[in-house]
Amino acid sequence: MNVPQQDGVQVSGTTTLAAGTELTIEMVTASGEDDAFVKTPTTTVEYVEGGANTWSVTEDFGDESAGTEFDVRVTGPDSNTPLTANEETVPGVVTAPPAVDEFTFSDQRSGGASVTVDTFNTTQGGFIAIQNADGERLGTSSDLATGEQTRVAVSLDEDVEENQELTAVAYRAEGAPYTDDDGNAITRTAQVTVEDADPADFQVSDLSPQNAELDEPGTAVEVSATVTNDGDEEATQDVELRIDGQTLNTQSVTLAGGESTTVTFEADTGSLEFGTTYVHSIATADDDTSGALTIGPESTPEPTPTATEEPEPTATEEPSRRQPRSLKTRRRTLMTATVTELASVLSWHCWRSSVLRSWLSAARLANN
Repeated sequence: MNVPQQDGVQVSGTTTLAAGTELTIEMVTASGEDDAFVKTPTTTVEYVEGGANTWSVTEDFGDESAGTEFDVRVTGPDSNTPLTANEETVPGVVTAPPAVDEFTFSDQRSGGASVTVDTFNTTQGGFIAIQNADGERLGTSSDLATGEQTRVAVSLDEDVEENQELTAVAYRAEGAPYTDDDGNAITRTAQVTVEDADPADFQVSDLSPQNAELDEPGTAVEVSATVTNDGDEEATQDVELRIDGQTLNTQSVTLAGGESTTVTFEADTGSLEFGTTYVHSIATADDDTSGALTIGPESTPEPTPTATEEPEPTATEEPSRRQPRSLKTRRRTLMTATVTELASVLSWHCWRSSVLRSWLSAARLANN
């Protein structure tokens, strides 16, 4: 709920409660707001024949700061019982006082089906009505947001066929006209010259992003552009999102002569390939604008380090404590062995000689 920064603001609603039921409308600033306020006006339910009953209160917001947020809660006779939907509060905000900061409507030629308002800059948004010199309303714009709006095309209910002076009237969203300090409706007048209408011409501009880089396929990309009907006639065209000339998505757009709109697509990049640059574009039947969409190279996974087994130590045999003998020692040993063997042989021969001598001696004795 938006309330203007002024006194005497009416806040109203509907209810299923019986007529005459007393209500309290609690309006309390949201947590964290610097300029806190608490407003608790009371009212009674009004009967409405054939429809939902209503309630309304009048409250002053002239001293509150624009942009201040607050919560609204409706309670019955028992103030602890909220009557708002689902027992929740309704958010509200104090808006700047209704004012028109800029409003221009230049002399122009037209095919008779529409006219274009150059600028419409307001504090609370609204719409523009076009009327003739007799005050007859000929057409109404779409709802316009707060802030500056440019090249607002207003389609006329019936084509005008003669050159004439037309008046644009600035309206607030709730239907009341914006007024000046004297209370008069704020209007602008232009001379409209009716000529043979130029055919619709849908031009495309302001592609965003112009160039995009993605790390990998599959990432969604939001692509937008402005489409303007540079012709005089109102028309409807398909606006396409393309990748390398292939249509990915389509929107149907209707524009009056001179009207603009922003189209937005979400591009699915799941079928694209690593390390490739594509041309992405937004196109109408009359025009297109394009940019570059690059998918980065596929990353190479780093090798997983492998643990290297440490070799088990091999037992080294201890060298024999016996030291190798020298050549001289070996010779000495060999000589010792030879002498020993020789002595054994000599000893055997001596024994044999002794036995022989004993046998010969015995033999001699026997012969004697």
